[in-house]
Amino acid sequence: MSGTRTPNLDLEYLDPSQTEPEVEINDAWDKLDAAFGLAGKVSFKEVGNSPAGDSGPVDTVYISGATVEPLSNGAALLTFTPGSPSDSSGSPSSPIDVTDGTHTVVGITEINFSSGALVSDLGGGVAEVYIDPTSGGNSANVTPDTHPSSPDALNDEFETLSLDAAWTWLNQGSVTATLADGSLILTGTTDGLIHAITKAAPATPYTVGCKASLSASTAGSGTGIGLLVRNSSSGKLYCYLLDTANGPFACYAFDNPTTFNATLFNSTAFPIGTVNTTQWIHMEIENDGTNLKFKASMTGVAGSYQQIGTVALATFIGSVSHVGVLFNNNVSGGVGIVDWFRRTG
Repeated sequence: MSGTRTPNLDLEYLDPSQTEPEVEINDAWDKLDAAFGLAGKVSFKEVGNSPAGDSGPVDTVYISGATVEPLSNGAALLTFTPGSPSDSSGSPSSPIDVTDGTHTVVGITEINFSSGALVSDLGGGVAEVYIDPTSGGNSANVTPDTHPSSPDALNDEFETLSLDAAWTWLNQGSVTATLADGSLILTGTTDGLIHAITKAAPATPYTVGCKASLSASTAGSGTGIGLLVRNSSSGKLYCYLLDTANGPFACYAFDNPTTFNATLFNSTAFPIGTVNTTQWIHMEIENDGTNLKFKASMTGVAGSYQQIGTVALATFIGSVSHVGVLFNNNVSGGVGIVDWFRRTG
């Protein structure tokens, strides 16, 4: 555009929080006419392109990617589509649907994280969101149940709608796995055998744990819930469980899920206090590559775990290829509940 002076264009941002895209053009055309004597026409020239294009005097301007709404006093409202050629954002804002498994919000172009989250730009259109469960801005209490900030691949909080496909059933039979209220609920079968969900074990040393309980209706019966370690080559396994019949703690050796071998220990009391199998109990199996150590805690707080029993790997199982959660039941209505399963060490 040529001329002897720069006109004072009256351009207003409708929303001060936006850098674009809504601009109200008031009497800009009249001021351009007066400044350059174009008799109702204006001229546009590209900036920064080579060769630059020049429209010459025009009286109609078409803007790609924008909608125009007439306003009062001869003004017009231009609304730009994000990512359009007329928008400087450079990339479109593609709507997405956001769900937490229970609630779904559709057509979202921006997600705002609450306190306790830190968002960083990693470049290349990638943002990293770090959720700090212990942040001073987070009102939640920090307890042994608080989700780990960097969860291991073995972990499962059982807060989805159905059992994660990462688990593999071992002798599922008629057992049903239901997820409700952030817990895994195992029901069905009265065969008294081992039914389990498993994952590949990590390299030693490691500790796996769970928070488990039994339904009050099964107290004094024959129902068990707890942890399993297995050698998939031989089929041998140890099941460490809360046991309503021979508990509160017991551990049995099986040649396979349907063939009992021996009792490692049972009718074993908690070293400190009294355990009720219908309350939440924290259980762990530690594998140091030589021995298995079976532990329990009434609180789950570090340092509160007591050793219930131990056995050398060489005694029976040899090595461990898989770890997981087991359910054992021989009474009608038996229910095993697991709040979470994690690698805890």
